[in-house]
Amino acid sequence: MTTGTILTAAERIEEKYGGKWEKAGSSILKPPPAIHTGSILLDQAIGECKGWPEGSIIEAYGPQHSGKTLLGYLAISASQKAHPGRDHLLIDAENQFKFQALWAKQVGVNVEDLFVTGVTSAEEAFDKIEMAIVGKVELDKEGSVRRVIQPGNFGVILIDSVTQLVPLEMVHKSMEDKTRMAMLASVMSHGLKKVVSAMSLAKSKTILIFINQTRANIGKMFGNKETRTGGTALPFYDTIALRVAKVWGSEERDEKGRIFAHQVKLKFEKNKAGQLPANPILFRLRYDGTGIDNDHELFSVAELNGLIQKFKRKYNFVKPGTDELLKESLESFPKEDFAKVIKANPDIEKMIMDFIEQGSFYSPDDIKEDDPDSNDDEVEKKTEETTEGTEEITTEGGTEETVEGKEKKDSWTEAQRAEAEKIGRKKLK
Repeated sequence: MTTGTILTAAERIEEKYGGKWEKAGSSILKPPPAIHTGSILLDQAIGECKGWPEGSIIEAYGPQHSGKTLLGYLAISASQKAHPGRDHLLIDAENQFKFQALWAKQVGVNVEDLFVTGVTSAEEAFDKIEMAIVGKVELDKEGSVRRVIQPGNFGVILIDSVTQLVPLEMVHKSMEDKTRMAMLASVMSHGLKKVVSAMSLAKSKTILIFINQTRANIGKMFGNKETRTGGTALPFYDTIALRVAKVWGSEERDEKGRIFAHQVKLKFEKNKAGQLPANPILFRLRYDGTGIDNDHELFSVAELNGLIQKFKRKYNFVKPGTDELLKESLESFPKEDFAKVIKANPDIEKMIMDFIEQGSFYSPDDIKEDDPDSNDDEVEKKTEETTEGTEEITTEGGTEETVEGKEKKDSWTEAQRAEAEKIGRKKLK
């Protein structure tokens, strides 16, 4: 630049930092491209983009064995199908993918074409994510990125999980050495700043999905006693944050007693891509390679809106709010034939999809979640003790409990009584 050169602010910025200084334009108002989440209801709940938006940061957290990692696998599967020319990466911090590779393949992941890398520290994980996003670069003499030649071509980068991202400082210490507080939170804050900066530099379309776990917030007496690992940095950077939990008592077993499905409760904690739904979403998770049961999603929406009713052991469609059959010519059918029936009756399928478009698919917020730390044996024992202490005396007015049995029941809280009754019903089933 010669002395006396006159430059505008835009020209100075472009000369110093590169790129093009321009206005956002009207195109930014359009929903960003997105990939299918695997759930019809979740796609709709996220917003106008109808799926995981490109260039976003997603966090799925919750108790173990609820379906968190499955959401990541389904995202990779959808991205591989939608963008076959893009790469996909799994940061396998937990070193568990060797046991889950077959399951991932069953739900649609092209495992052979998936990059999988382990990490020994959180710093290594964030360095790899940054390099994958930035792609091919030109470095200066100090080794810093001077300019991006070709951005990384990754569709989805899945990090499983935040909990196992160990700070390098902790790696080099023995178990006896004292460690400073919030080490992982500090690394997460620093690492996310680098990654978000890299995404901005490369104008990345990569979707980052972080799987996270929950821990008990020891010492908290009121409110939510659950906390996520990794500090508060990730929740601030999240585009979408979901709490994933198994619905209590929803496990389905085959004739040999093996669990083959369970219900999942999804609760939005944050959603920058659209409105924040107040109520959760429920879907059925099958272990046979189906993943999220989309037919069951449609069935639940029809049932929720009074479009389907049970007649003895079979079902039929009715006019919402009435007992009048929707089609007199349609015979009642077993639940397992639901998918065949709606495919043969596209007008009914459209009615269900209209309910979904209108947002009439959310479940009540008070649906109980499965608590991995609860001890059902204690509740069962208390149920048996109360049953033993209760005697029936036949009178002219029927039967009534003895005073001793009644006192034992009255000593229970309402929550304990409801829990015992549920377990009793579960045993009868």
